[in-house]
Amino acid sequence: VQEAITNGRWIHLATASSLALVLRALALGGVSPNVSADVTAWSEPQVVSRPDTDVVDPELAANARGDVIAVWTRTGGWPTVESARFDPSTRTWSEATAISPPSYGSLAFPDVMIEPDGDARVVWEQRTPTARTVVARRYSHQDDAWSAILELDTPAPLGMGSARPVVVGDADGDALAVWSRSDAGGALRPAWFDASSAAWTAPSTISQGAVLTRPAATIDGDDDVTIAWYRFSAPSLVLEVVRFDGASSTFGAVVELDRMALSTAYSPTGDLGVDGSGDVVAVFDHGFVGGVEVVVRRCDGDSGTWGPRVQLTPGPGTRSGGTVAV
Repeated sequence: VQEAITNGRWIHLATASSLALVLRALALGGVSPNVSADVTAWSEPQVVSRPDTDVVDPELAANARGDVIAVWTRTGGWPTVESARFDPSTRTWSEATAISPPSYGSLAFPDVMIEPDGDARVVWEQRTPTARTVVARRYSHQDDAWSAILELDTPAPLGMGSARPVVVGDADGDALAVWSRSDAGGALRPAWFDASSAAWTAPSTISQGAVLTRPAATIDGDDDVTIAWYRFSAPSLVLEVVRFDGASSTFGAVVELDRMALSTAYSPTGDLGVDGSGDVVAVFDHGFVGGVEVVVRRCDGDSGTWGPRVQLTPGPGTRSGGTVAV
């Protein structure tokens, strides 16, 4: 399930039982999402993917004026990354469009970000029968056209290589993509798109070790970026986070946010959100003997200091998959 808040509406994207993508909009009547009002109502579900196709990995992005873009992987036949866009002026969705070539191999984990003018960037994991890498593509709202596909990292043999990318961007068109790489002991790899030069940088390495989950990332108005991921460190699974300072264009030290025994990990997930002042919220799973709890930690944007862990799901039991929108 993916969510975004845009132009007073809560957009909800889910994979339905029929494996088609269904979208609903919660009309908030111009009031804050935190305010209860009688005018709120759910629209009817709308299928945005092609009929009678199997889809996985839906992702969603929206901007303040109401443009929305959704991406997913169509798995029936040749795997293909597809996209559909919502036009707020006509309140209609475009037809689903294939944005990757049909692949003799597989495509997975697409992610998308959208700029204030409606331009968007999509990244995904591209596999062939012999290799795996991460690629990117840009959508131009003005031209209603997609750029050529660009490899962001050097392909490596299957079972290694680059995987599970995410992408975030700012109001000026700059973007950061980050992904895991499993060869050479494992690493977390970021690359920047510089809008002024219209080019991606070569990827760097900010963490060594086996990255076991897809990273989460968020960016604020000062180009400060926060990235979080789970890393294997026997006998534990460690949640780590690093912050990129937009003013100095440097990454800070990697900070450990949480640690749990592998025997209680239960395929954990995490998410990040940032508010207008630059404070960051991390929500994530913490496994313990007897269950999983959803917890949160907050980082002060000025000092970079993380606050204590707060449990959001009291009592025993298994709860996971927390997500946050700010």
